[in-house]
Amino acid sequence: MLLEYGSVRTASYRPLVVHQTIPPMDANAALLQELLANQKRELDEFKQTVLASLPERVSRSVPHTVMPFTVRLNAVPIPVEFILPQFTQYGGIGDPQKHLKGFLA
Repeated sequence: MLLEYGSVRTASYRPLVVHQTIPPMDANAALLQELLANQKRELDEFKQTVLASLPERVSRSVPHTVMPFTVRLNAVPIPVEFILPQFTQYGGIGDPQKHLKGFLA
């Protein structure tokens, strides 16, 4: 089919249709996926080994929500005039016994 534009005759425009397909995975990509899957499996096995070797008391550590005091002691209200004492952290220099005396009531 010919189209006429002014005095020029041209062939009809037919767009080039390109069918794009996803190329198959090359050998390197397949190898990388296999290596990644193997590493994940080995890491999972290592994790299970470590967890199984832990003593039961460590693997079932106390949750942070558990209070170190009894329910009865926690029920006692703190006096309004109570001021929490400020202690400096022991830096390893000096007499540790002198530092510990500050904690005595």
